[in-house]
Amino acid sequence: MGIIVAQNDITFILSFLKSNPQKADLRALLAQFHKAEALLDGPDVQRIPYFRWHDSITKQQAKQLQSMVQGVCNRGDNAPETVAVAAGLLMRVTTGEPAAVQILKPLVPQLLEDCSDETIVFELGNLFRALPNWPLLQQVARAAVTLFSGKQWQCNIACDWLMLANYRLLVKKFEANTVSPSDIEELEFEIDQLAGTIGEDTKNIAFYRSLAATLNNQIEAAIDWKLKARTLPGKILVLFRRLESFVPISALKRQPSTSFIQLENSVVPHFTHPAPEAGVLLVSIDKRYFELYAEKLLESFAYWNSGGVIHLHCINFEPATDQLAALEQHHTVKINHSVDSRPELENAPNLYAGYCAGARYLFLPRYLEHYGRVAVSDIDGVIRVPLAELWQDGNCAVHLTSKLVSPEWTSTRLLWEAIAAGSFAIADAPPNRDFAWILANYLAEQIDFCRDNGLRLFYTDQIGLLLAYAASKDTCDFRPLTGLFSQQGRWQFSGAGDAKTQFQSSVNYKKPLK
Repeated sequence: MGIIVAQNDITFILSFLKSNPQKADLRALLAQFHKAEALLDGPDVQRIPYFRWHDSITKQQAKQLQSMVQGVCNRGDNAPETVAVAAGLLMRVTTGEPAAVQILKPLVPQLLEDCSDETIVFELGNLFRALPNWPLLQQVARAAVTLFSGKQWQCNIACDWLMLANYRLLVKKFEANTVSPSDIEELEFEIDQLAGTIGEDTKNIAFYRSLAATLNNQIEAAIDWKLKARTLPGKILVLFRRLESFVPISALKRQPSTSFIQLENSVVPHFTHPAPEAGVLLVSIDKRYFELYAEKLLESFAYWNSGGVIHLHCINFEPATDQLAALEQHHTVKINHSVDSRPELENAPNLYAGYCAGARYLFLPRYLEHYGRVAVSDIDGVIRVPLAELWQDGNCAVHLTSKLVSPEWTSTRLLWEAIAAGSFAIADAPPNRDFAWILANYLAEQIDFCRDNGLRLFYTDQIGLLLAYAASKDTCDFRPLTGLFSQQGRWQFSGAGDAKTQFQSSVNYKKPLK
């Protein structure tokens, strides 16, 4: 078709359609999107394609594309293939889920019966991975593995879709602690089958072996498989690229690293109030999250911890003194804060959000040293218990929101999901200081690693918690943490921020979690 695909440029698509939009070949148009996205992704990862176009397509262009797609659909061709193509194109120019997606879902079995159209099958995988819809993704992925056999990177991605769907369909069993040996055997059998298709010595298969090890609670083996995966070839889903952030347990540091010291130089703490016996609640925030969520978090914290101290680690902003005083008076709490100046991160989207989430753990050793007892939470939820309850038996434990520290649990999740970062507590003790330094140094070095390798600084706080746990499980007193904090935490294709705000505003934080 003589179309030159330019990065972040859809002029080729619009010019293709403009000549005769009512006869536009939408399937060919979708294939052009796939070519553009593969070039943008590069040889190593495949990203969910839809979000990238939202910043590249103007509102006028989006309306034009929507009109063209609708014009073809209105001609009365409601074949499943047409619906699939329309759904994929509309997902690239809308922020919600188009009606075409709802029409498409019941048509998928019919589509897969005898579909050899690679463009359509590949788009179905994109769709149901993004939404997500794990049962439909599993069906599509099985067909895609067969269809793309011999086409290396497409087949690798189809295998990733299948393993992701298989894993996610086990999550409810995991949450009920009912993952059985037969479930794991079925998964391992599937891995062996896929290894016969794409080759054992691929990044993809090594990652799947790691996943099977986690389901068997073999944490060190799972980490080793991830380290092996880093050395192997293969194109993977961007979600699985988190395996690149794993490091050998033997490489973890228990003293301040050079990277940590450099970062610490830009933090100015204001310890206005001394810590009570119950310790403090620590959150890290930027100005936007402070304005959206701080009021309700303070309200819930104060209900259970009247007169308690909360420490705000503030990235690239400082609340006004009179604003803090007003919040303290209104909520009967005490607020300390730190100012963490990172102007270089404002224009680094791969790093900024992850840094804001991880800063509370990055500087945890210093807060632990000062306060003695530190609870950590996200800010976009509510507190549900008094902090004093964490230490009522005088323990010096590390409290983790994780099934890893529950002896009755038989399986573990994806390693970067195994320990939740949104709710944590630690008391000062020599082995716990080592834990905090391992975590802090890992996070400091990951900032450099992600910057240098073009990775998102995402999930690294949870990976760091997992690595610190693995390095300290024989020295620290680890205990499960439940009920301290709750938030809206389910992934959805769009509107996640609105859902969190609505949850935080409506939840009854005065009722303790069981």
